This record gives sequence, structure tokens and C-alpha cells, in this order.
Amino acid sequence: MLCTLHPRIKTKYPSRFLSTSLQAILSAYNSLNGSLSATHSVLNFVKQLSGTKRPALPPRKSNSAIPTQSIGQSQGSAPDPEANEDELAPGEAELHRRLLQSFLSYVAEMYIFSLTDDREDAPGMSWASRYQEILHPKKCVPERQKRIELYTKVEEYHGRDLKLGQIVLTAKALARDLGVKLDELTDILATASSNSIDEDDNDLPSSPSDVPLSRIGALYILCAMAASPLLFHNSDSTPSSTVTSLEYTAVVNSFISDPAIGAIGTESEALLDALFFVGFYTLRTRPQINPANGEAFSNALQRLSMLSAKLPSPTLRYHAHQLTSMLLHLHPSEDVRLAYIKDTLEHCPYENLKGSAVGWLKEEILAANTGKKPDDEDVSRVSLFATSAVMEVLGQYLWPEVRASVYTEEDYTAFQSLQVFYLAILNLLYLLVANTIIADKLQTSRFIPNIVATFLSPLMEKARHFEAGLLSGNLNYGDQEEVDARVAEMRLLMMNVGQVMEKIQKTP
Repeated sequence: MLCTLHPRIKTKYPSRFLSTSLQAILSAYNSLNGSLSATHSVLNFVKQLSGTKRPALPPRKSNSAIPTQSIGQSQGSAPDPEANEDELAPGEAELHRRLLQSFLSYVAEMYIFSLTDDREDAPGMSWASRYQEILHPKKCVPERQKRIELYTKVEEYHGRDLKLGQIVLTAKALARDLGVKLDELTDILATASSNSIDEDDNDLPSSPSDVPLSRIGALYILCAMAASPLLFHNSDSTPSSTVTSLEYTAVVNSFISDPAIGAIGTESEALLDALFFVGFYTLRTRPQINPANGEAFSNALQRLSMLSAKLPSPTLRYHAHQLTSMLLHLHPSEDVRLAYIKDTLEHCPYENLKGSAVGWLKEEILAANTGKKPDDEDVSRVSLFATSAVMEVLGQYLWPEVRASVYTEEDYTAFQSLQVFYLAILNLLYLLVANTIIADKLQTSRFIPNIVATFLSPLMEKARHFEAGLLSGNLNYGDQEEVDARVAEMRLLMMNVGQVMEKIQKTP
């Protein structure tokens, strides 16, 4: 009915009627949880109002005397005899365009928000996971179904791609038929305002600036546009160049909460998946950052690293870890990179994140000693990560003193929480000892006696005591299967300590 009614409204301010209708439709669509039939209806409504333009058919001669309609004319809807024929008020065309653009952005947000996942760890549209599967197929777990296969073979998930594809096509049709600039969607991604619709606000918009766009919906539309040629090899859906020119640190700081507020990690998994996909896409397409805004860079790193430690989804945690590493290593200043690693090791309360910092340090050391540096860094300068300075600066955080224990259950619980951190340190230490070039440059031998006395030997002794306590039953931790798993953890730790100690003994 609305598809018929709105084109027949002849008034100076048709946007007043359209604005009211669109808000009512959004409210109804949200209550239907983005069902496929409702999504189809609202998209058809937008298409009807946007007046999709098609080229006129070529003329052809007819031998009959049947009256034909002139080319270029269309029957259209019958005009309202009671309507005024007043010309549109200034700015009405732009306002009409903005209303439809805003409506479509909120439809995209509501549709993806309504998606439910009965399968484990497949958030939102799984753009980030599918993109990583394309880039790194060898890293896929053989026994686990790929997300690409899930969205190709399972009808429910394949339907998500089809429906979101229709939303994207409608957005591009708006750009073509009404002169909507898709770049406008990117303009709001780096803003911190909510751009939400106030349902209690009865004031009608008087200008395009009064009509908010959904920031989340705009992000989803741009993600779908960028993902289309990557996932489906669709050359007709080449994403706008503005997608690749986004300043990713600003986008992260816009969408992810400030850790100081304490709300980080509460964002929807669908939103995080889209945000991570944008990160992988932009940083791979344009592997550089703006070092001028150091505060934005530090804030983005902090937010992403906190997500890598706190998110319940292992897939999203890993994506956050990957993006943190990518951003950190892209910064042209090794002083900044070293300072962030030191700050994480010194102040971070999450042991798994400290383990990540050790991994970042290992990557920096390898890069400094293989000649790989960021493009903007002076290649003639000797890297800090290729000298003993890095050991002196970070040594007290890398080789924490392992103190004597009374081997209680509380002590074991605390020790267990540190295992990820300890394993990361042992992995790094093995490199520093086994690689003779790195060992010489970093002067590892200077630090070995202290490392063995305060870290390696006490760590081995503690692991042995806890293993014995678990096997004897003095440490009670669940059923036999749980105990066996914890014993295996202790043995893995002891094996790594033993490998490092053996390598040290063989080193002259």
C-alpha cells in the first residue's frame, strides 16, 4: 500500500510523510527480527520509491493500427485528483535521498543483528574468518569445516549472503538512481557519535543533516561490498576506493569502547567480525599507518589487544591478536614498538596478553636479524632488536623470578594461570639460545646464568612438584580426565624447560 501511496503524494514537503512511514516500517521490521519475507518487502519498498531507472526499449515498427504509448512514457500510478501540483520545496530531493539511505543502513544493521548462530563460533557473517581462509588456506584445521564451505553448502548461511547481497545491490541502485554517494557511508565510520534514532523525538527532519545514518549498518554495507569480489569473484561489485583508504585506527577507536570504562568486549560478535574484516582488508591492501597521531595508534592497539584477551569466542580472540600484531609491526618507529611491548609486559593484568607481547618481541627480533623492516625505517640504522639493549630493557619482565612454593591448590591455580606466559617465554628463549647469529648480537650468554638460576631451574622444580601432587591426589581437580589433562600440561611445560636447558648446556 505504501508503495502506491507515496508516489501519489503531491506536496511541497513529501519528506514529512516519508519520514513518518520509514520510522514505522523500521519499528515493525525490528519486531519481526529481520525475517526473510520482511527483508524482501522493505527492500522492494526502497526500490519502488527510488524509481529504478532503466534504459528505454528500442523502437520497433508495427504493422497493425494498435495505438502504442510513446517511448519514454510510463503508465505509473494514477495521480491523486485532490493533490496539489506545487513544486517541491528547496532541499526536498536531497532530503528524500538521505531518508532512503538512512533507512537502508538501519535495515542492514537490524538484519545482521537478528541473525542467530546454532553452530559453534561462526559470528555474524564470518567475513573475517572466510577472508583469512582465502589468504591462508594452509592454516585451516583439516578436520574442521571451513567457514567458506559453511556459507556455500548450508542453505541457511548461503541465504544470508544472498539477502545481504540484495541490500548491497539496493544501496548501489540508490547511488545510481538518486545520486547517493557511497563515500558518505565511510564518513561516519570514524565518528564516535551513536547516530541512533530517537523514537521519542517527534520533530520531522528539515535538512539532510538532521537524518542520522546507522554507523553499524554503514559498516555492514561496506563490508559486504568489499567481500563480494573476494568471496564470489564478482567483478561487478568492486568496492569503493574509500574502503581501502579508511584510517583503521580511527575506525577501531570509534566502534570499540574505551577500556577505562570497563565495557570493552561487550560489543556484538557480528560487529566485531565486520570490524576485523575491515582491518584485515585495509591493512593488507594498504599496509601502512599514519604515525603522526600517536594517541590514536596507542588507543587502537590497546583496544584490540584487550579484545584478544577478553573475548569469549576463540576465533574472534585470534583475529584480534592478529590485527594487534599487524598494527604494531606496521609502525615505522621501533622505539614506539619496543615501548608498547615493554608497557604490556610491565602493566598488563592478563597473562595471556603478556604471552602475546613475548610473541611480538620474537617477531621483532627475527625481523631485525633478517633485514625485514618497515618501509619508513632507516635500513642503515642498527635495530634495537638486534642489540643487547632489548635484553637489558625487557629482561626483568621476560625472566620473572619463580619463587618457592608451598604447593597448595591455591598456589597451583595461580601457577596454572601463568602457563601460557611461561610457554611463550620458553619459546623465545629457545630462539635466543639456538640461533647463533641472534645469540651473538643480543649477547645472550651474558644473561644465561641469571635466567637459569632464577627462572628455569625453579620453574622445572615447581612443575615436577605439581605433577606429583596431581598424580597422588593431593591436588584435587575434578575427575580423572580433568586430572590427566592437567598432568599433560605440566609435562608439556617440563618438556619445554628441558629442551631449553639442554640447548644451553650444548652451547659453548
